[in-house]
This record gives sequence, C-alpha cells and structure tokens, in this order.
Amino acid sequence: MIEIKKVEMKDGYHFFVKVPFDFKDEFKDEFPTAKWNPRLLTWLVESDAEDKLNEFSELLNSKLKQLEDEKKKIEKQGILQSSIDSIDKKIEIANELIESKRVSIEALEKLNDTLSDKKSSLENLEKKLSEKRNKESQIIDNIVEKLSSVININTINSAQKDMIDVMKKNVSSEREKWSTAQSVFEHTYEALKEIGIVSPEIYNIANVSWSSKQKYSDYVTADLSLSAIAKNIKIIEPAPAEESTFKM
Repeated sequence: MIEIKKVEMKDGYHFFVKVPFDFKDEFKDEFPTAKWNPRLLTWLVESDAEDKLNEFSELLNSKLKQLEDEKKKIEKQGILQSSIDSIDKKIEIANELIESKRVSIEALEKLNDTLSDKKSSLENLEKKLSEKRNKESQIIDNIVEKLSSVININTINSAQKDMIDVMKKNVSSEREKWSTAQSVFEHTYEALKEIGIVSPEIYNIANVSWSSKQKYSDYVTADLSLSAIAKNIKIIEPAPAEESTFKM
C-alpha cells in the first residue's frame, strides 16, 4: 500500500511518499523529479504533483489489491489442492487396504475350501476306519468263538501262572512244574495248528527252554486273553505232520 504524507517546508509544502519496492521503477517513471531521502526512507514529491500523485496512489492501490486478491486465490487454490492431494492419498491408502483385505479374504476362502476338503476326506477315512474296526471286531469275535471251542482259556491262564511262579523262584526243583505247565501250551499249539491256526503267543511260550526262561520272560508274561490271542493269530495251510517244537 502506498503512503502519502503532506509536509509543510520553507519553500512551501511537499509530499513524502513511501512506495512498495516492487513499484519503485514504475513510481520513478511517473515522477521523474521525485527525490529519495535515505534518512527518512521516503520519496520527496513537489506539491504541484498532488493530483497526479492521488491518481497514481489509487491506481497502485488498486493493483496491490488485485495482487493481494490473486495471492489469496492462489493460496486458497494451494490449500484446496493440498486437501485434494491429501484426500487422494487417503483414497490410495484405502484402496491398498481394500486390496489387501480382498487378497486376505481370497486366501481365507481358499484355506476354508482346503479345510472343507480335508474335513470331508477325514470324515471318509474315519468312516472307513470305523467300518474296518467293526469288521475286525466281528472277525475277532468269530475267531474268539472258534478258539473257545478248541482251547480252554482257563487251563492256559493257570499254566501261564505256574510258569511265571517258577520263573520267579528260578530253582531247579521247580523244573517238573515248568514242564507240566509248558506241555499245556505245546498241546494247545498242536490243536490250533490242526485247524490251520498259529498263535505266536502260544508258540513262543511252548518253545521257551528251561535254561532261557529268564531271557524270554516277556514271552511267558504276554497277554493270553482270548481277544489278545485272536488279534495276532496266523492262518496257515494244512501241512504234513512233523516235529512241532524246538527249544530256544
């Protein structure tokens, strides 16, 4: 904004004028006789230029106002552009987040499909396993029933108990008791063999020698319930009669 101050001097009144630096040259063109006062930092203009000075002041102030308005407009545009850029950035971040979520959802859906397939496969396997167990259970029940008609489980368990007692005492005076009890397993083994069945548990006990009874104590103490025997039996083809026992 231009500043004009009327000052009374010895040779009459004059005007002290302060002009924005950017309009200095324009001012000098309009007022070539104006003198610069470096002490007061102002221009000295003759009094006869008052009308011209007022016109210049109005024109300059109008330009300054236009410039100020333009500056505010530019600043406002800059603020708007900054807001737009900020919104665009937020939209970009939101889109990236949406894409990330979409990828995560697709991965979860794929995982869910995989789990569904695995669950279906597991259910089928469980069903087959259940059917197999039921079938095995039926087979074992049939075998147990067949074994019951061939062997006397109470006699076998009693003979096993005698052999375990002898094994614990481990004295030679009990050898006859051992042989008597072991003969039960030898006869049982032969009886099973006649119907095409071999029981590893019966076979092992029938063939543990007196001298190796401690070494093979696990054979002597094995589970000899009908169901345990049934689970491990082997089916064999009938063979010609031969020596059936040997000592370990």
